[in-house]
Amino acid sequence: MKSYSLIPDGNDVSAMRQAYVDALKVSGRIRSAHIEAAFRAIPRHFFLSKEPLKDVYSDKGFGLQLMDGSKVGYAAQPHGVAEFLERLAIRPGQRVMVIGAGSGYDSALIAHIVGEMGRVIAIDIEEELVDIIENGFQAAGLTWAQAICGDGALGYSEGAPYEWILMTTGVYDIAPAWCEQLKQGGRMYVPLQLRAHIQRFIEFEASETCLQGISRQRTKCSPMRGTLGTPVDTFKINPESELAVYTDNRSTNDVAKSVNKLLEGSRKDWPTGIRVTRQELENLTLWLAVREPEFCQIWGGGEVATTGFLPCLKVYTGFWKGGDTCGLLREEALSVLMYPPDQEPYVIGQDDTPPFELFVRSFGQDDCLAHRLVDQIIAWDNAARPLDEDLLQVRVYPKNADYTPSIDEWVIEKQWTRLVINWP
Repeated sequence: MKSYSLIPDGNDVSAMRQAYVDALKVSGRIRSAHIEAAFRAIPRHFFLSKEPLKDVYSDKGFGLQLMDGSKVGYAAQPHGVAEFLERLAIRPGQRVMVIGAGSGYDSALIAHIVGEMGRVIAIDIEEELVDIIENGFQAAGLTWAQAICGDGALGYSEGAPYEWILMTTGVYDIAPAWCEQLKQGGRMYVPLQLRAHIQRFIEFEASETCLQGISRQRTKCSPMRGTLGTPVDTFKINPESELAVYTDNRSTNDVAKSVNKLLEGSRKDWPTGIRVTRQELENLTLWLAVREPEFCQIWGGGEVATTGFLPCLKVYTGFWKGGDTCGLLREEALSVLMYPPDQEPYVIGQDDTPPFELFVRSFGQDDCLAHRLVDQIIAWDNAARPLDEDLLQVRVYPKNADYTPSIDEWVIEKQWTRLVINWP
């Protein structure tokens, strides 16, 4: 294990940490005494020692980078970590496995909660991060917490069975190892890709036949690296710009390259006559992802998002610069959602935009995807634009399970499992 120097936890740093916890309490993010105790006891800078202290002890998140400059994820804002822990009913003495441990700060807080009678296994695929986590555990005196370098899809059988298995990175499927290592009646908390890059943080409870989703929320976690990474194909347009295409329908090995070729070709715009708000787009996107096997999401990095080459619904100007849209994709045709041709896309962080008419832009010679996309938008509108995601029910069955879906259920086939979805 490589040793990293940690900033001394002197009086000034301790005072900063206490003030930062006080602010999380005042904001209502920390509500429970045991979670407050964990935040007060665990120095965040043990796990983010490269960052300025004033930033570490503020409500700031950080992009995680290796020594070679590679981006490998994101350390969440403390208010998000507090809300995450408040949502879970982790108790002293429990065994917890954290997959995609990142900075390790979340795992250290959990280790404080379970105490010496419990155990925490923090897994990450990057050896450099694992060294940082292990050093942080030792500095914080968390001898019952262990950092493991490996592919999270394999879990860690030596520590099983677990009352909790927590994923902090987006995953495409539920690995068989996790189901084997989860205790009967245990809980799994997963940022699960339903289709493409449509992700929901779902808390599952293990039953004899399936994993039953008991709560869910929107999230946007970095995709897991390793076996269960989100299916994505990228194409470098130039040194400053690239396309990333997320789709379960991989009809060709060079998906992003094919999309780039389609974007360079003929195009046609289709007005839908449906006016939407930006918030409603999130629910329309979920509607499409559940119902359309050819659903895709496309991310354009750099100038791709600002030149109009890719018709974006949202543009990002922060850590990840670019823009994205979604639609339907097959090898010879692409149709995506877009703002009216004479309007600029929404920039994340700006004041909200007024309702606008949703357009579809099609690429290629085949218009059938455009017609299907427009029909789905009209069907969503006729269904009263369902908004209540509390009605979204997700169950996970093994691929070979003997289960026949009902007429109002949608099935998404994964590598190892079958998602059965009911919504709305």
